[in-house]
Amino acid sequence: MDERILREDSSGTAATTGQYLAEVTYVKQVYTVRAHGIQRHIARSYRIRNATATNYLFLSRKIAYLAETNIPDMATQKFSIEYDMRSVPVALLWNYISTPNGLGQWFADSVSATGSEYTFTWSKQSESATVLSSRHSVAIRFRWHRDYDKPSPKPYFEMRIAKNELTGETAIFITDFSPAEELADARELWNSQIETLRTRLGC
Repeated sequence: MDERILREDSSGTAATTGQYLAEVTYVKQVYTVRAHGIQRHIARSYRIRNATATNYLFLSRKIAYLAETNIPDMATQKFSIEYDMRSVPVALLWNYISTPNGLGQWFADSVSATGSEYTFTWSKQSESATVLSSRHSVAIRFRWHRDYDKPSPKPYFEMRIAKNELTGETAIFITDFSPAEELADARELWNSQIETLRTRLGC
């Protein structure tokens, strides 16, 4: 695991770094850069891709400002994305989106479950979610524990499978929620994760 720590000095500048697929997370004035970091937004975190010294500096200042001013959570916006999975069998795709072993192949570094409670782990950071509903070989819906205290409509994320009986092709529909200002990042994250899923499935 390629992990580097960037600390902001008194002038507000940050250490430089090369090009990485990276995430910068504000935690008590410490910025942790990981090659494969947490793949969900957590409190006061900002993700960037192919980071350079210039945009690290910009983001470090922005993150520090938000933390110091204690800006409240932004309202979330619901969005949906459809992905073509070609002719992947529904049973196989269902296994990858609903079981701990399957989800651990593409959605997180590792996944464990006890009943309807799932724990997703990226590097050393874990987040838990509850299965709100599940219809075998059709759809599964989760809610992160951190979202239970949010006002209604409460966020969730859902993965739904659809098969075209005429062509035999399969698609997966993603429904998720994101702050409006981070919507592009949320879509990009799903694009990246589904691309990993496609690679695992060979489609």
